[in-house]
Amino acid sequence: MIASLNLLRRYGACCAVLCPLLVAPGAWAEPWFFNYSGGGVKFNSSAEVCEDYRKTIQKSNDEVAPGGITTIVVYPDVDIAPTERVSGSCVVNWRRGDSSFNYQSPVYAGGCWPGRAPKPGVDLNSFFAESGDCADTLTPPVPPAPPCDCPLLPGVEPAGPGVGNPIFVLRGIKRESVDTGLRLAGLGLRFTYDSGQRAPQTGATTLQPVPMSARWSSGDVLGSVLWSSSLHRRAVIGSMVPGSAFAVRLERGDGVVKVIGADSSGNFSFDPADRGRLVRLASGELRYDDAQEGVTEVYTASGQLTTMAWPEGRRLDFTYSDANTPTAIASAGGLLLQVTDTNGRSLSFAYGAPAGFGIRLASVTDAAGQTVTLAYDSRNNLNSLQWPDGTTRSFHYESSDLPWALTGVSDEKVRRHATFGYDAEGRAVSSEHAGGVSRYSVSYATPPSLAVNEQFDGSTLRRQVGWTLPQGTVVTGPTGTASQWQATSLNGRNFLIARSQAAGAGSANGMRAQGYDAHGYVASQDDFNGTRMCFSNDPERNMQLARVEGLAAGADCAVLTAASLPAKARKTSTQWHPDWRRPIKVAEPGQITTSVYNGQPDPLNGNAIASCEPGTAPLLDGKPIAVLCKQAVQATTDADGHLGFSATLQAGAAIRVSTWTYNESGQALTARTTRGGVTVTTSSTYFAHTDANHTKGDLATATDAAGKVTTYDKYTKAGQVLQSTDSDGVVTVNTYDLRQRLLTTTVGGETTTYAYDPVGQLILVTQHDGSWTAYEYDDAHRQKAVSDDSGNRIEYALDNAGNSTGQTVKDPTGSLKRNMARVMDALGRAQENSGRE
Repeated sequence: MIASLNLLRRYGACCAVLCPLLVAPGAWAEPWFFNYSGGGVKFNSSAEVCEDYRKTIQKSNDEVAPGGITTIVVYPDVDIAPTERVSGSCVVNWRRGDSSFNYQSPVYAGGCWPGRAPKPGVDLNSFFAESGDCADTLTPPVPPAPPCDCPLLPGVEPAGPGVGNPIFVLRGIKRESVDTGLRLAGLGLRFTYDSGQRAPQTGATTLQPVPMSARWSSGDVLGSVLWSSSLHRRAVIGSMVPGSAFAVRLERGDGVVKVIGADSSGNFSFDPADRGRLVRLASGELRYDDAQEGVTEVYTASGQLTTMAWPEGRRLDFTYSDANTPTAIASAGGLLLQVTDTNGRSLSFAYGAPAGFGIRLASVTDAAGQTVTLAYDSRNNLNSLQWPDGTTRSFHYESSDLPWALTGVSDEKVRRHATFGYDAEGRAVSSEHAGGVSRYSVSYATPPSLAVNEQFDGSTLRRQVGWTLPQGTVVTGPTGTASQWQATSLNGRNFLIARSQAAGAGSANGMRAQGYDAHGYVASQDDFNGTRMCFSNDPERNMQLARVEGLAAGADCAVLTAASLPAKARKTSTQWHPDWRRPIKVAEPGQITTSVYNGQPDPLNGNAIASCEPGTAPLLDGKPIAVLCKQAVQATTDADGHLGFSATLQAGAAIRVSTWTYNESGQALTARTTRGGVTVTTSSTYFAHTDANHTKGDLATATDAAGKVTTYDKYTKAGQVLQSTDSDGVVTVNTYDLRQRLLTTTVGGETTTYAYDPVGQLILVTQHDGSWTAYEYDDAHRQKAVSDDSGNRIEYALDNAGNSTGQTVKDPTGSLKRNMARVMDALGRAQENSGRE
């Protein structure tokens, strides 16, 4: 029988730029925001993205039509699930003469104007900031999220930092994640390619031949074992003979594989960098608490995933094929047929079984009856995805020596969008978009490989898997500048410890470095400016306990526990929920924030157990749902945070206290914020049943602080708002295309129309008076021009790194109105400008 993999083998999930989020009712936190066409500049909020864009268009339009625009307001337009970030746009409103216009700019956004947040109870799956869903600054704040650097944080980014359309340098792995746009309970259906299982191996030793019956079969449903589905998770369980060791292989659906071993007494071990916990229930089922995803999963004794449940009350249930399932849908038992959320919305799956290829996923159908169809090539590689509107995204495997290797992607316009390169052994070594945009290449003196050691004693296979350390690693970026990477190996994993930076205008060569503790958690970080941050972490839970910023390079991290801090240094301390990655107390310079969760002691109320929901729908472990009941922000006299939770409160300072109540599904019913004796209350109601116009759990009404009520009258089957009515009786009607993109918005009888290219990029916005704004893109999906119905036109020049290197403005006659050129240094900073912006 198969025993424990002594080292957890994880091929790596792409964290990209998204850190763990903690979402409170009526607001959310986003750790990373950027403009897709803005050269990768990081913003602290989506509002900053839009404000930056506002400044750009203000200058442009002042030049095109001097004095003609009296008002420009830019704010985000998002379609965002409650616990994850997705792409959005900036909505631009302006007034020219007697006419008002609005259009959407295809930049990333996710939030409201500064100091504003979604109203409590707003359906974030159908959120549009221009419809009045943003509340004022008294909206309850978001609980502070733990600070993190996702591209470098071990345990969150097991494959190490990625570059480009990502290849993961420290392992030589290519990952491609495709968002289908389909989601339930905030979890999106994604198909992920991960080349990790084809990584070159060294040192594999099997002391005796292992019978094939003792090895795990893959059971993959996306053809090649390198593709996986985020909803097709399972547990592959080794033989559980009493008194013998065994192992459970958890396939996470995104290229990540976790293997958890048990000793002969059935006690599960766990990897120190993962902290997920596996428990065998009395029923024989398995319950897995995934600390990093913040979800609990239940598997049958045979390994089928039956339930996923999140601490705030969201839930998904899984149904599988059996002998009664029509063969046209599934020709075998045990195949995932349907995933259903708490309110009854579902995704359905159908399979094919062509001769010689086995069973593989053929289609996915959403609650509205729209279908995504999958196709495969002659080698069983996932070849294409056909969307409900008939457009197709294609995947290429063009290497005869590496027939499994994903070498490129063609978009829905049937144009090559991305190309990936590999070395002779199958390591991913280059990535680029059309025209050489965002090209990254990697070279090694000694490349990484999987180091595998197996021992088989006739009854038990023991395998140790780790990664060899790459040496002489050089990464060349889109501008041709090279960066040297240095790594270290901890417990068989490769972690980045240093990365060089080329010299720029007025800047010498630099080096970014970081150190780790014995568990592989980040202990220190030095940036290119010579500033250090130090961290202390909970070794049992992989959670940050304290952080000190603003230290000099090389400073001793003993400062974390020192009685004082150096000048300009700042300390943040965090205490955590006992079960979930939720902060319960954060001490930072000048304030302490206390968050009280349902079922936990309330230190603001004599440690009485907090209760803010009916308690009729507990979590899978029987505990109450972990929704936020109360939050208090108290000012302190601790200017740099070094006193932590011992800081003295400021005398006479008002305490801001926010409280929430919920229904049994974890949906916010009321939100109250009190500060300085003033209380602001908002409330929401939800539909209790499903009919032709809505689904159970859809937002029915939202009442703002002034008592004004907005009703949400009709929804699509996918949960998008079709019709709403504000407190003045003004009706808003929306329509959507087959891929759930907004087509028209009619407010008070005036209609704005949106058009998209096959890729889904916004290309035309037409106002109710017939005026329009059009957008153009290159094959790398970057905006290259914008024009309007008056004949004005702006063209943008971008280098391969996405830096803006030029801009041309033409008037309605086609005459050049303004021209600007910019020379960038090696760090992507403007070194020389000519002309005017």
